[in-house]
Amino acid sequence: MEDSEKNENLLQRIIFSNKYTKIIEILSENQLACQINILGETKFKEEEEYSKFILKIHKKEFNFTINENNNQSLQILQQIFSSSKQFFENDIYTKYLTTDLIQNKIDVELIFPANQKQIDKYKLITYELFHETYDIYLKKTLPYINSIQQKDVTWIFNIFEKKTEEPIGEAPSKKFLILKDYTAVDNDKALICLGIPIPEYSYVKSIRDLTQKELPLLEEFYNEGKKIIAKKFGCKENEIKAYLHYPPSFYYLHVHYISVNDNNNSSSSCINRAIDLNEIIQNIKLMNDYYQKITIDHTVQVDSNLYKALIS
Repeated sequence: MEDSEKNENLLQRIIFSNKYTKIIEILSENQLACQINILGETKFKEEEEYSKFILKIHKKEFNFTINENNNQSLQILQQIFSSSKQFFENDIYTKYLTTDLIQNKIDVELIFPANQKQIDKYKLITYELFHETYDIYLKKTLPYINSIQQKDVTWIFNIFEKKTEEPIGEAPSKKFLILKDYTAVDNDKALICLGIPIPEYSYVKSIRDLTQKELPLLEEFYNEGKKIIAKKFGCKENEIKAYLHYPPSFYYLHVHYISVNDNNNSSSSCINRAIDLNEIIQNIKLMNDYYQKITIDHTVQVDSNLYKALIS
């Protein structure tokens, strides 16, 4: 390896000093969240085969605080806005474009070499709306659920066997655990949690299985689960939203908890898969077999195995 290569990290070797590097396509982007995923390919020697790589690029959040030294805060703003140009005006509203060299940092994750499974994971995901009657559920959705291998939820049993993740709390009845969602395990401040019942309740795959038999558990999820999380994060219980997804990402009963004040979680809790836990409880109280009778409108990822089962 040449000296210049020793001084470069892998990302720099791929992007700056490699004549073989090619950018293939934008796999997906989220303008609101300032994220983009790019697919490329490269090699380092003529005789090598090309390998794919993925660049996950995300603008980091602002780190701006107002302190006692107001002049310092103002100076930072002056630096940020020094190159600002106005491009919109209407009554009291104006908009500006500026180049921020102070706060505008970018977080980059490189996946190299990337296989097809990883490439598919970061491609743009599209959804379609389905009207699932209970008859459709029995004929199409349930056979799909039954075809899924048990190993897909092995990680849950590992938690109860204390092999992996450390829960942040346990229900007084010992019937469920509360843990950080894996998407937020590296962020102590992010209130994104899961409630998972003991394996005794593994027969409940989704809300379609819920009846009054499970009401005590659901009410404990709603009341005690929120208490555990509120104590852990130092917030009020009524700042916590509890909900279930239908269809869920995995078929083992679990409850999602997020902060109603965290705008970063809005997509997960508002798309057509999220159903409020208290609403579920009230519906079952009104009618024992409520979720065995109603038609559920929900979104399904296009080309997923569930999607293929539903359109077959």
